[in-house]
Amino acid sequence: MDGGLALPVAMLGVLKTGAAFVPMDAAWPEPRRREALDQLDCPVTITADGSVGTPRCVRARAEPPARARGGALSARPRPHDVVYGFFTSGSTGRPKCALNFHRGLVNRLLTMSERFGRDGDVVLQNSSHVFDSAIWQLLWPLTRGCRVVIPERAGILDFESTMTTVERYGVTMTDFVPSVFDLFVETVAGRPGSVGRLVSLRRLLLGGEAMNAGSVQKFRALLPRLAVTNTFGPTEASIGSVFHDVTDEDVRETPIGRPIANTAVVLLGDGGHTVRQGEVGQIHLAGLCLGAGYHRDPRATRESFIDNPFPQVPGDRLYRTGDYGYVRRDGLLMFTGRRDDQIKIAGVRIDLNEIETTLRDAPGVQRVKTVVAGTRAQRSVVCFAVLTAGQTESGLLAYARSRLPAAGVPRRVVAVDRMPLLPNGKVDQVALRHRLTDEHRRTGEHGPTGEHGAPGGTTAPAPFLEAEILRLWRLLLPDATARTDFFRAGGTSLTAVRLALALERRFGVRLESRDLLGAPTLREQAALIVSGPGHAEDGTPLADVVGRDIFLHEPAAPPAPRRPAPGRRPAGPPRPETVLLTGATGFVGARLLAELTRRTTRTVVCLVRGSNDQEAGRRLDAALRAAGLRVERGRAVAVAGDLGLPLLGLREGRYHDLADEAVAVVHAGALINAVLDYERHRATNVDGTREVIRFAMTGRTKRLWHLSTVSVLGDGPPGPPTVDVSGRRHGLPADGYSQSKWTAEQLLERARSRGLPATVCRLGEVGADSRTGVGNPTSLVTLVLRLCRALDARVVTRASVDWAPVDRVARFIVEGLHRDEARGETFDLLGPGRVLLSELMARLPGPAARRPETVSYAQFHERALARAREDDLVARCLLALPPWTGDGADPVADVFTDATARFPAPRATQLARRFGLPWAVPRSGEIDTYLRWVVRDAPSAGTDGAVVPPSPAARSVDVSPPVPHR
Repeated sequence: MDGGLALPVAMLGVLKTGAAFVPMDAAWPEPRRREALDQLDCPVTITADGSVGTPRCVRARAEPPARARGGALSARPRPHDVVYGFFTSGSTGRPKCALNFHRGLVNRLLTMSERFGRDGDVVLQNSSHVFDSAIWQLLWPLTRGCRVVIPERAGILDFESTMTTVERYGVTMTDFVPSVFDLFVETVAGRPGSVGRLVSLRRLLLGGEAMNAGSVQKFRALLPRLAVTNTFGPTEASIGSVFHDVTDEDVRETPIGRPIANTAVVLLGDGGHTVRQGEVGQIHLAGLCLGAGYHRDPRATRESFIDNPFPQVPGDRLYRTGDYGYVRRDGLLMFTGRRDDQIKIAGVRIDLNEIETTLRDAPGVQRVKTVVAGTRAQRSVVCFAVLTAGQTESGLLAYARSRLPAAGVPRRVVAVDRMPLLPNGKVDQVALRHRLTDEHRRTGEHGPTGEHGAPGGTTAPAPFLEAEILRLWRLLLPDATARTDFFRAGGTSLTAVRLALALERRFGVRLESRDLLGAPTLREQAALIVSGPGHAEDGTPLADVVGRDIFLHEPAAPPAPRRPAPGRRPAGPPRPETVLLTGATGFVGARLLAELTRRTTRTVVCLVRGSNDQEAGRRLDAALRAAGLRVERGRAVAVAGDLGLPLLGLREGRYHDLADEAVAVVHAGALINAVLDYERHRATNVDGTREVIRFAMTGRTKRLWHLSTVSVLGDGPPGPPTVDVSGRRHGLPADGYSQSKWTAEQLLERARSRGLPATVCRLGEVGADSRTGVGNPTSLVTLVLRLCRALDARVVTRASVDWAPVDRVARFIVEGLHRDEARGETFDLLGPGRVLLSELMARLPGPAARRPETVSYAQFHERALARAREDDLVARCLLALPPWTGDGADPVADVFTDATARFPAPRATQLARRFGLPWAVPRSGEIDTYLRWVVRDAPSAGTDGAVVPPSPAARSVDVSPPVPHR
């Protein structure tokens, strides 16, 4: 299977029959999967889709049948019956299936209940289902009536999704592999606001390899109420049977601990004798934790499970773990390392002999030897091979991918003429490692210059960007050079996570490790920073993706509303009338909510992301309080939903109830990120608009006001991708956000042809509130002004921006909706004049109530570069400004756009006058109020959500949760 809700259902279903189960991964290569099935010779195979093709294949379903039937176990298991098996690497090069007994699993789960159990626990499954640690995460909470959260994410390194899941579901407990945990700690510590998303956590279990005491103590300092437990135990012994609760004293090294109840640990020397305290010996386990051995492999079972000669040790067998350790004076067990070639990378046990055995069978391979290169997070497997004609390094690597699990595929294959040998005839692995280092340095200094060339059509970013990225590379890979790519220089998926985090700290660009996999060179990574990750993830050209997205993909008739239940009166006119508002927690959306409740009698239903309505209400309440806004109790209703999901993330019944009651929609919700590409904006901005259109055409047809941006009118660089719209070619805007908003407008144009009265209102620069001075903390104007403040300097520039105060923009939209103006129109909503950036800089209060020093742009940029190394805010602002070229130009003016110079907006001016709005250039008093907010209250750029601290005079606002549905 591939995980998901069907997985625990399948496990429990098997246990109901009295049988044992063996989890397998649907992503395994077909030869490995077939070998595993042949080895098991199992009577029944359970899959998610029923397509394995074995004689008896059952499809697992997560949903209950129409008529569920309960019942007792068909065959109640006994303590010494097998409960499950997991495939693990073996010294023969063939994966072995380690079996475990019910008694061992029960003992482990009871121990956890006694040590960690608490009512209301929420456990996150943080391990792949083909590793035994997933067993306790999936099944233990169910024995206590607690909850299990099964995540949907892009792998264990998708930390953003992990934090979102913990916050959304209130996760109290989970586990990590230590090397992955190290990266998680770096990510949390490097992203302001992340710690607050993890406050529900009360315990972490770490296991699978030696933990890093520094990372653990750092995380404990971030979350003082969190308890951390170090665990030890192989797959052959019921998940883990040695625990240690980390304390403040564990600052240099962390013990494995002591065995749990009904188990024992014995340390034996090479001669089979017990070692003294402080002496290193091989760790042997005993007691109820021991499993049955290996399925249909009695020889391997005899080698690993030996007779127990010690009467004081429980059980008749000992398991030889292959791990070594010693006992401290305080009686705690310490881990020192492994005995054989079974290594662990990112917590996954890998047998080098298995890799070599598999690759020896490949055509054109005479001899193979694998070595481990790097340390800890940079650890990886490299394969050296003697090849004959017809076989290549890339061909052998492809062969490995087709037959080995992902964790066992070597990072690279190196062809050699012959293997270096020791006097005893064994392969000299030290010589191979030296060869790897020498080759890396040689290719790093003299590699082909084309390796780091920019992708086709990409303009080379500023040289200082590449120099800074190379500096970050060398913090992780000291031997990296400008002519190698990151992964050929020794980078791994784990170091890619660290690099992505370092790039985020330095430049304020949110990247994931998978982005760097497709951009391994300096120039490609610099291009990611400038323009965000590339096109569609499957490689489809952007123009083709957008060309498909501009269609509604819906029949002419909207989705049919529900039929009233028998005896229920058909829905009449809603009382009071409701308006659906998206984006209510944003800078413009919060003001729209305030204006809608102030100037109309309608109840406003706000679609807000959250796990439930209460959480959505809290987020909305916080956004309003942060903006210093008040909403009359009961006028705003928070509903948990998501623009990126079908039916707006609502249950079908609730969706149709809301569609029956709503008379209008104000669509202000959007993802806005200057560095993300179209693909990352697509779900929220394109698919979300499609769902809003569907909602507006469900039941009665509703008025729709859609907020867009004037940046959709600007083409990209020379030769931008073009899209065919009704027989005409249209050039796409330059950035991903504008491209997504352009596509959304095409959807709305098609919806108009189907009768939807949709108004598209394109916004320019939305300025600070004319009354309170509260501005947009993430706008380029605010960032540059805060940069001036941080550097105590300003630069002379002719740059200007159009400026429409946010309170007047909100009132304009609400008046237009209320008066039913601009029905079916598209127009630009811009301020009537411009604001000079130099004037804002000149009026900006400096430290000690003096004005900032005026400097040249070259000096300004040099100061910013010097500060950017230790100041994240300066680094983020600096990325938006071009480097000094020395040609006498005005670089700042090239960044800012005065939309009024390109797009006159007579329609907006005409409507504003009709609405009685003061539509004029901001007065000096309004500007000074904004500048005081910049100095006093604006939060650091790039914080998650970027909410504004409340004014001292602002009152707390309660946003009532919705009433229960009829």
